[in-house]
Amino acid sequence: MFKIIFVFFFLFIFASSLPCEPVDPWQYKEEEFTVDFIQKQIKSMEGEATLDAEQKKKILEIYQGSLENLQKISQWQLKYKEYTQFFENAPGLIKSALEEKTPKAIQGNFSQEPLGKLEQVLIKAQNEYSITNQEKEELQKKTKVFKDRQSEILRKIPALQKQVKETQGILDAKEIVEENAFLVLARRIFLATNLKNIQQELITISKELQVSADKDTLLKAQITQNQNKIAIAEQNIQFWEKAILENKKVQAERDIQSTQEEKLAMANAHPFIKKIVEENIQLATFRTSAQGPVVQHEKISQDLLKMREKLLELRKEAENIQEKIKIAGITNSIGWMLRKKYQELPDLRKHTSDIEVRAFHIPEIQIQILEWEDMVNSLENIEQISNSILSKLPGNSKTNELQIMELALKKQLEKKKFLLEQLLKDYNVYFLKLVEMDTQENQFVLEVKKFKKYVEERIFWIRSTTHIGKLDLNKTQEALSWFLQKQEWQEIFLKIKSSILDNFIVSIVFLVFLLFFGRIKFLSQRKLNDIAMLTGKVNTDSLSLSFQALAISISFAIFWPALIFVFSWLLRQNLQNSEFIFAISKGLTSLCVVFLVIEIIWAICLPKGLGEAHFRWNPEVMKIIRRNVAWFSFPALLTVFISVSLESHINDFWKGSLGRIFYLVGMTSLMVFLYNISVASLKIIHELLDNKENKGITITSWLWHCFALGFPAGLVLLASFGYYYTALQLTERFWKTLLLLLCVFIVYSFSLRWLWLLRRTLGMLKAIKIKALKQLKNSKDNASPQKPNEKLPVVDANVISTNTENSPVKNNATKLQDDFHIPSLLIQVRRFLKTIAIISIFLGLWYIWKDFIAAFNIFKSIHLWDMGKNSIMLSDLCYAIILMVITWAASKNLPGFLEVYILQKLNMEKGSRFAIVNITRYGLILFGVSISFNAIGITWSELQWLVAAFSVGLGFGLQEIFANFVSGLIIFFERPIRIGDVVTIGDTTGTVTQIHIRSTIILNWDRKELIVPNKEFITGRLLNWTLSDNMLRLIVPIGVEYGSDTKLVHEILLKIAQENSLILKTPSPRVIFTKFAESSLDFELRVYLPNVDLYLTVQDELLTKIDEEFRKAGISIAFPQRDIHIRSLPKDFKSLYEK
Repeated sequence: MFKIIFVFFFLFIFASSLPCEPVDPWQYKEEEFTVDFIQKQIKSMEGEATLDAEQKKKILEIYQGSLENLQKISQWQLKYKEYTQFFENAPGLIKSALEEKTPKAIQGNFSQEPLGKLEQVLIKAQNEYSITNQEKEELQKKTKVFKDRQSEILRKIPALQKQVKETQGILDAKEIVEENAFLVLARRIFLATNLKNIQQELITISKELQVSADKDTLLKAQITQNQNKIAIAEQNIQFWEKAILENKKVQAERDIQSTQEEKLAMANAHPFIKKIVEENIQLATFRTSAQGPVVQHEKISQDLLKMREKLLELRKEAENIQEKIKIAGITNSIGWMLRKKYQELPDLRKHTSDIEVRAFHIPEIQIQILEWEDMVNSLENIEQISNSILSKLPGNSKTNELQIMELALKKQLEKKKFLLEQLLKDYNVYFLKLVEMDTQENQFVLEVKKFKKYVEERIFWIRSTTHIGKLDLNKTQEALSWFLQKQEWQEIFLKIKSSILDNFIVSIVFLVFLLFFGRIKFLSQRKLNDIAMLTGKVNTDSLSLSFQALAISISFAIFWPALIFVFSWLLRQNLQNSEFIFAISKGLTSLCVVFLVIEIIWAICLPKGLGEAHFRWNPEVMKIIRRNVAWFSFPALLTVFISVSLESHINDFWKGSLGRIFYLVGMTSLMVFLYNISVASLKIIHELLDNKENKGITITSWLWHCFALGFPAGLVLLASFGYYYTALQLTERFWKTLLLLLCVFIVYSFSLRWLWLLRRTLGMLKAIKIKALKQLKNSKDNASPQKPNEKLPVVDANVISTNTENSPVKNNATKLQDDFHIPSLLIQVRRFLKTIAIISIFLGLWYIWKDFIAAFNIFKSIHLWDMGKNSIMLSDLCYAIILMVITWAASKNLPGFLEVYILQKLNMEKGSRFAIVNITRYGLILFGVSISFNAIGITWSELQWLVAAFSVGLGFGLQEIFANFVSGLIIFFERPIRIGDVVTIGDTTGTVTQIHIRSTIILNWDRKELIVPNKEFITGRLLNWTLSDNMLRLIVPIGVEYGSDTKLVHEILLKIAQENSLILKTPSPRVIFTKFAESSLDFELRVYLPNVDLYLTVQDELLTKIDEEFRKAGISIAFPQRDIHIRSLPKDFKSLYEK
């Protein structure tokens, strides 16, 4: 029995030591996964001996996550109850919000109430307004949070549904793979609880979305009530402010009346008292005068009220448009509304001017307030002031008369103090209103700019009309009929006639001016020819002639544009709400401006005109420009007139039909015109720029051709695809850009003309000075024994002085020495003028295009992809592309600029410059690429895997490339070879011409280029002939025959070396007798050369000269000799030899 018990006990202990692993982790139902169940599993895991610490930690973390999921489920259930309760109570809440009574505005006449009481009521009304405004801000925050939450729910529901599907699929397929069953169970519990959490969240936010309509209605009702309260509060504030102003006016009138009565009563008073009474009258009168604080307060209050209304209206319009765009998107109707609002935006110039004036006025008011405070403080002790004044009067005892005077004096001083305090209080109120007005107007300006920027970001990306293929011919016919209607044109002629009669004197003045400019136009060619003749002569040429030619050219161009302007002005005097006359007057005004520019271009390009005779432009180019201007004028002017006239009309269909047709014709003509002009203008650019700037000319010509052809072509495409408004806006800026380039080009040409005249004048002065110095030198040389009848050279008395002590030879020599710096100075001036022109162009372009640049801010709202926590927008991609383009351009051009303009001016070797240039190039590329990648969210953390893969690749196929790359860096920094070095590597000798990051190019003596990997220069044997010193020794071996005079050979060789100019004198040449050879006496001529380039040249010269001198001296060059010993001869050899 004991043995049986012992066996059972042993089996129990053994069974308890086995792991308590569940048979099947999937045996539990998901309903069993409660908090108690999970805590039970946690306790069992804590005492489990078969699991290691790491596994326990992982399982416990999973269970902890499951508990958090259950806690979140409870929270979502509570929120679901809240939303359900709100859904049930929402109708009552909305009804109570809508039926809430709004306090009525105060009415009545309170101007007779005490001022202190009115001011207290005003403070109370202002406090109520502040509280209501705070409620408004809270409601706005709630609205923003509500809308953001709605957007978040709409994005979140599909993602949650996807998570539910994925998690349910894992649980249904039982695809949980872990190390053991405990982990599988823990993971299953976590997934099941997480699934319930996601499902409950999905149910809750769906309920939240369901009640969002009621929330929105309730918020709108609360906002409406709040707006009504704000409106009532503003009306109450305005009412009480008006009542206070009326009260002040009534009080001021009383003060004036009482001071006038006191003046009459004090007619016989002492002069001191009369003076104070007069001051009180002035103070009381000033308070209600036009410049007084009461009137100014009333005026600024009215302006402030208007500014508040404008600001409120602007904000409502901006919010309304933004809400419509958010709901409907950017549509054609939205575009029409944006264009209308954009045109109706207020002109900020007046507001900006008022703000600037107020910036000076506010400190002035502060100073006045300080002055009034000083005056009030000076009357603090009236008793003392009264005694001080009375003590100056005769008499010591206080008689009855003095007592009466003292009382009157104190009364007037009290009155004065009271009036000053009232003025001080009025000025303080006025100052606060002024500051508030300044704040409101600044806010208005900011809101207008913000709204303008918002509209500009979108307005240019919206079609203003249909595609050109869908053009409505009926609308085109209507617009053409409207434009050609006979009655309207007859009315225009009648209006012009009526305006001439109504403005007869002005019309006569216009006529006189037109006749004057007409005469100038008739005589201009003759005058330009006369001026051109003067410019061709050295003695008469000057810059003033060029300005005269410019004035004549402008006068030549004014006649026809002035005539058109007169007609436009006459029409504007008699509009009378006629759309046709208004449109025609606007078209004529624009036509006048364009015609003036075309006429000025024509006048400048006239034969013997400003361009040909003064700027030295090519006459053939001028002829081409005149020919193109002649044909381009008609389509350009017709397009401008019709397009602008139709743009001034309210019918948008006419603008997009007839107006667009003429616009396309005009732009096509402009494209052809600019192409022809660009080809001609390149010749002018070549003449203006330096000869060394061929690369710059090429770039300039390429950019100009792209601009001249690409931009009008782009405008044609935009207008054709329906972006007619955008094309018009771009055309306006394009036109301004052309005017800017024309003006800068003319001013720069004038500058070059002045520089050319200056250079010629300085050259003439220099020639005169040289001639004077030569005459002075000849006169001194011929001063002793002078032959009879011999005349000394004539010397200018202004240049040569007869006083030997003050002889101008030294001074003139110094000046002449200074003159050698004139060419470099003129080059610097020319570069400075060119820099000023380029800067002016860039500043002008920024001013012209800065408004349009805001349109590209819309790219910031176009989402492309997410990179980690960062959202990449289209603007980021564009920014990265622009950076890459700038990097590419900078890596191509900036190193060259660095070498040409900086490094070549430093005392630096060519190889060093090349190393710096290449390091700069690769540094720019690395910097630009890293910044560009960072712009699109690709940072080092995203590139680590690429770097790791690259590192693995280096160990296999890329190791040679990487070795050459590193070797290239070593060459750049260590510089064992440089550009221009003569090197020998292997069996190749040549000059290093290029060093790249992977390979180096060597040009051998056969002019063949050898591409050598950089690794060969670092790991192999390299002979650099010019590494530290370019000096090279040349050894010329010479062998002379036996019997020659060795001393003579030595002398001849040394003499030949010393007479050669290419051989260095130090170290000196040497001749060495080396050995007795088999057939010759061997010598070596050792000479040193400054560089290796002279090696073959010097060798050739030396050998040629040695042969020549040896022949003269009778020295023979040895050649190999052999003695032949004949042992036997044929028998008949002797007879044959004799024959």
